[in-house]
Amino acid sequence: MVAPSLPKPTAVDRWPIVRVRWLDSTSPRGWLAMADWRGAGTLECVSVGYLYAEDELSKTIIPHFAYPDEDSNRQGGGIMVIPAGAIISIERLVGVGVNGAPSASALSD
Repeated sequence: MVAPSLPKPTAVDRWPIVRVRWLDSTSPRGWLAMADWRGAGTLECVSVGYLYAEDELSKTIIPHFAYPDEDSNRQGGGIMVIPAGAIISIERLVGVGVNGAPSASALSD
């Protein structure tokens, strides 16, 4: 049995793949009598993608690329800009465990 070969690195591999846990706002559906309002709190979300850009205000992740090796034609899909104040944690995904689940190491912020 021949072991499968590793995939060839692409140009997008220059950006780390990360898992971001973050808080989002939420609201009830439709109109609601204020006497019935109990508060919805916030939603904890998890997003995974390439960490494309970051500064003190936000982190931008992109989960999908088309034409990854063509700088002049590369396209990103599902681009998400997450405000820094909403981020609970961010982890760099560094490999795949035996069971196929990503393994991670925390990024320092």
